[in-house]
Amino acid sequence: MSQVTNQYGRRSGRGIRPWLITAKIVGLMGFVGGLAALSALILLGPEGETPEQWLMLKPIVRMVFYPCVFGGLGLTMLAGLVLWLQMPRIFLRMRWFRMKLIWLVIFIPACHLYARWRVFQWHDAIEEGGEDITRHYQHVGWAFAFAFVVFLVPMILGRIKPRLKQPYAPSSRSASQDQ
Repeated sequence: MSQVTNQYGRRSGRGIRPWLITAKIVGLMGFVGGLAALSALILLGPEGETPEQWLMLKPIVRMVFYPCVFGGLGLTMLAGLVLWLQMPRIFLRMRWFRMKLIWLVIFIPACHLYARWRVFQWHDAIEEGGEDITRHYQHVGWAFAFAFVVFLVPMILGRIKPRLKQPYAPSSRSASQDQ
């Protein structure tokens, strides 16, 4: 019986890391895709003309937000935390990672509070039945569009991993080639 060697498949011994990276990417796609979908739905989609139509739009926004945006962000953060716990000291030395963490710590609560405030204003305008429902609805769309643009920055930082003027480690090949 001949033994077949695996030349192209997944190497053994890598553990759970590839599965966590896959979960993080899926969560990130849900999060950013949900923000983009909500922005497009609100800014480019139909608007209500009667109070009943506005009441129908509320659950549609909610049906996209909770599974896509909220679920995607939760999955991304959980998978990212478990990935970070595998090598915390290595990641904390990297400037791109520290910048990404600072960005997320600032903008996750800021975007959440801003979008939530706009959604509450929209809901209050629907309940009051005033003429400014459309204006508040557009503000909700712009809040989601702003969050979409803001969260592109940590995605780009995590993808290209810039050095940000961080010197090479003394034992690395690039450091020895520069001398």
